[in-house]
Amino acid sequence: SEDIYLQRSLQIREYAINGVPDMDYEFLPTKCIDNIPMEWFKAAEYVLQERGEYLSLNPRMVKNVAGWAYRQYLLDNL
Repeated sequence: SEDIYLQRSLQIREYAINGVPDMDYEFLPTKCIDNIPMEWFKAAEYVLQERGEYLSLNPRMVKNVAGWAYRQYLLDNL
């Protein structure tokens, strides 16, 4: 539901801005995509893994969720 996406977006934002834990990130892009800072990809992977809800976590999912959260953040700060 939309509430879950909003909740995840806010969690990702929190970690992207305040720092993500050190861990072995498996699904990060090799370079920034669409001017999204790498911290947003790390935060997305961390939140998705932390929740354990996504058994098929993959690079595309991390990219999409990070992009969505980052764009929400930009819109909220216009």
